[in-house]
Amino acid sequence: MLAENKIHRAHSLSSTNEAFNEECNRLRGIFIRLQYPVALINSTINNFVRDMSLGADVKRVKDSSVVRNSLPFKDQISANAVRRQMKDLSHKLGTVVEPIFVSKKLEQGLKPN
Repeated sequence: MLAENKIHRAHSLSSTNEAFNEECNRLRGIFIRLQYPVALINSTINNFVRDMSLGADVKRVKDSSVVRNSLPFKDQISANAVRRQMKDLSHKLGTVVEPIFVSKKLEQGLKPN
C-alpha cells in the first residue's frame, strides 16, 4: 500500500512520461534499499502503469463506489483500529468504506470563556 501511494504521487507530480519513469527508478532504488522484494516492487509499478493505461474512467468508477465517513481523530492507535474495522466492514458489504479523520480546529480549543 505504501509503495502504491508513492507511485501514485510520483505520477501526479510528473509532467512527462520520462519524468515519471525516472521517479519510478528512484523509488525502485529506495524500496530495494529498504529490502522490499524486487518482484513486488516491479509488479506494483507495472500494475499501476497498466491501470493508468486503462484510462480515467476506471478511476471514476472506483471513486464512485467508495463511502467515506468523517470521524474525530483521537490518537493513531485508535485510528488504526478504526481502519481495520472499516476494512472488515468493507469486505462484508462489498463496497469500500473509508474513514476520514478530522481534528478539532485550533480556535475551538482556544475559545475564551
